[in-house]
Amino acid sequence: MERRDGGCGPAVCHPARACRDDLSGDRARRAHPARQRPGHQRHLRAGRAQLDHGGSERDDRHGGRRQALALHRGGPRRAVERRLDRLAAHRGGVPLGGHERQGTGDGEVSDPVRVAVIGAGAITQVAHLPVLRRLPGVEVCAICDSDIGKAQALAGRFDVKETFDDIEEVLKYARPTAVAICTPNHLHEIHVVSALAAGAHVLCERPLALTLAGVERVLQASEKYGRRVMVGMNHRFRSDVQAVRGFLAGGDIGVLQAIRCGWYTFQPSRNLVAWRLRRQEAGGGAFLDLGLQLLDLGLWLAAWPAAKRIAAHTMGQGKDSVEDMATALIVCENGVSLSIDVSWRHMGEAERFWFDLVGTKGSARVQPLRVFKETHGTVTDVTPTGASVFSGRDEGGCERPAAARPARLAPRTGCRLSLGRRRARRAPVTMPTRQAAGLVALGAVLLTTSYPPFHLPLLSFLTVAPAVVLVRRFEGERDPRRALRWGFWYGFVSQGAALYWLVVALWHFTSLSALGYVATIAIFGLWHAVLFWLVVRVRLRLPLVPLAIVFPVAWTAVEWAIGHQGDIRFPWLGLGSSLTDASVLVQWADVAGARGVTWWLSWCSVMLVEGILGSTFRWRPLAALLATVFCAWAYGAWRERTLPISEVGTVGLIQPNEGFREKWDPRHADSVVGKLVAMSRALEAHGRVALLVWPEAAVPGYLQPSWDSSIARLARESRTPILTGGIYGEPHPDGSYDYFNAAFYFDSSGSWRRYPIYEKHYLVPVVERVPFVPARLMQSVPGVGRWSGGFARGLTLPVYESALGRFGVVICYESAFEDLARRYRQSGAEFLVNITNDAWYGRTAGPYQHAAHLVMRAIETRMGIARAANDGISELLDPLGHSYAETGLEQEASVSDRLRTSDVIPLYVRLGDWVGTLCVLTTLGFAGVLAMDVWRSRGPQ
Repeated sequence: MERRDGGCGPAVCHPARACRDDLSGDRARRAHPARQRPGHQRHLRAGRAQLDHGGSERDDRHGGRRQALALHRGGPRRAVERRLDRLAAHRGGVPLGGHERQGTGDGEVSDPVRVAVIGAGAITQVAHLPVLRRLPGVEVCAICDSDIGKAQALAGRFDVKETFDDIEEVLKYARPTAVAICTPNHLHEIHVVSALAAGAHVLCERPLALTLAGVERVLQASEKYGRRVMVGMNHRFRSDVQAVRGFLAGGDIGVLQAIRCGWYTFQPSRNLVAWRLRRQEAGGGAFLDLGLQLLDLGLWLAAWPAAKRIAAHTMGQGKDSVEDMATALIVCENGVSLSIDVSWRHMGEAERFWFDLVGTKGSARVQPLRVFKETHGTVTDVTPTGASVFSGRDEGGCERPAAARPARLAPRTGCRLSLGRRRARRAPVTMPTRQAAGLVALGAVLLTTSYPPFHLPLLSFLTVAPAVVLVRRFEGERDPRRALRWGFWYGFVSQGAALYWLVVALWHFTSLSALGYVATIAIFGLWHAVLFWLVVRVRLRLPLVPLAIVFPVAWTAVEWAIGHQGDIRFPWLGLGSSLTDASVLVQWADVAGARGVTWWLSWCSVMLVEGILGSTFRWRPLAALLATVFCAWAYGAWRERTLPISEVGTVGLIQPNEGFREKWDPRHADSVVGKLVAMSRALEAHGRVALLVWPEAAVPGYLQPSWDSSIARLARESRTPILTGGIYGEPHPDGSYDYFNAAFYFDSSGSWRRYPIYEKHYLVPVVERVPFVPARLMQSVPGVGRWSGGFARGLTLPVYESALGRFGVVICYESAFEDLARRYRQSGAEFLVNITNDAWYGRTAGPYQHAAHLVMRAIETRMGIARAANDGISELLDPLGHSYAETGLEQEASVSDRLRTSDVIPLYVRLGDWVGTLCVLTTLGFAGVLAMDVWRSRGPQ
């Protein structure tokens, strides 16, 4: 008998069945002894040269094995002769005919797949040929065996037209699309490489080669010739195994803890072919024959954890013989233990096979399939129907008792075997598309409603929970590609819902606003795709690193990256900003910043999901979540009571509520400035203010002499400094110029030229600066609006002196960038002024979301903030992030109140965004581990 273990792809053959069916084969071998061929040694040397070309001779320890590579059943076997100039890559003497066929729908091929079977032993008779003959679209074109009489007898039995006794002749004349290698173990390597070189895909019985170096040579040949190699680990395809994997992926039996498996058969030595007893040719005994399948299946179901400790014991009949009994215990780094017990010396009435899995919430057994789950303290049988083994007889006449034989998955009607470039359909049970789409939609709803104008701070702790559920499922399915795809849709849909107002805002600048909106949220989608993919890959590679670390770190790193992506940076509403409605819980941002709060909220979502869907000890993650919430509240309550806050003077905010188009109408420009002056005088009439703040671009264009004199006169007469927005042009010697979205500071004497002009640093993509296009180039493009796409970027951060103290300025959405406020504080600023024009948002969520950023800036820097907006929301904020003197949206208003600030320099100002930086470095470390794995897998070429 040549093989007793599993067969190809969807079929499974049991060892005992192969033993029974091989009786006729033994008689055929006795009748047709192997023949010596005169060119044997020459062919052997040529075959070895093919495997070792381009390098030195490998491991002289295997010199004795080289003489046996062409032997089959003790007799010489003509080996492959294929020199470099005849390899398939050069299409030398191997006509491949119709190998490169096009697929037609669903991965099917238009022409039959021609399969050649190499070796006519038991596994070929019981597993390969019966299944291949029943598969639609498959033609067994040839059988090859060193015993040509045996090959011819088998060909007549299964209606195969051609037989050969040399693999080279098969590859040259039969022109197979795929080759099934069923020869003795020591011939696998050379036969697989020969078939790959001839342009055929390969299914090889276990093992692929006798040494790790041999396996590497096979994989290099597969990559070189562009053909696929599959090893017959067929137990993965069993219906009961697939059902168990589905239960594991869905978390129904909890976290996998232990696998106990074994396989006992009776294989007396006299019934084994001679090469199976010689370790140099077989490579192993009972463990290779029986235990290898169990080892593969166990590690596969356990998501390929790294081994931490391994203990094994084998027993054999002689010093040079293979083992006939073996026991192994493997303890993995993720805590899963795998015990394997195999034997060829079972003396019972029937062989024994068992495969049991134990999880934290239940257990499962394979063959027969049984699944049990703990529910409210009781054990419930949740075994599905339709996933059991079958009884009966196969085409070879062997019995298949359901209680003792592995399952056999018959090919489906109409199914074709595809060996093209299309990926095969995945067998594991995966999350249905509708369920994944529902989680994406739920994530979008939670994200949108956690931000202003909604006041639902509790949702901040649930916001990314759907993303956590998706990542856990994709990890269980071991499917990073699916995580990549659904990660994109998660970011695209959720950010699209939260940023819907972009369509309205961009409409003022271009009729292609929808295109700009889609492009913006598509960038968010790409970042989330990378996030999901990376988390799943890291969890599969480093299972000891908990999801509660990987996911928050990666989420925070992505948030940091979005705020640092050059001209398209858009750090709008980080996750930490969603909790501004409950400012007492984010007071610790003066230590860790908004990104520290982001990390915490994403961690809370992971803990919440783990508490609901995780292990038996659900109270632990929930208790940890509540403990951190309590700590955040306690710190916030303490800080609100103890932070020293002082009132420095009265600030007046002017909100003219000019329409977006009216504001920039040249015929209306003088009245815009006149209205601002009149509103300021009216506010002064109610009480003197120490600083007047006008909105962004309050002066609708360059500062004309008439406007300059009006503003200066107002400042002199009221003895009140004025900060106003406008456009500033800076000429160059070559006649060109840069223009800036700027802020001018008029002191109480009406002078502004003695003070530096603040020029906006972070420009709104497309609206103020077209990404990655020089500003001067945009200024020269015909048809571009007067103030669109060509603004230059400021470089300095001037700090202005006033009666209230020193202050810095941020314009518009610069309030979303934490670094500007922090740098101002480091430069000695005592409070912050934000001027903005939110008229282009309309009555959407945009103005409310925009204002929320300043809550985090106030807490991070412990500075008071004055905000003046063209049409709202104008407000004052104290160093605790509390808003007061707030105006409504789209109304003409002028307000004044005492500005409160603090002289405390918080730790965040001193350390910077240390949480974001640490998360980015950690994420890069994770990515580096994955990159090293890729590099090592490729190895030296």
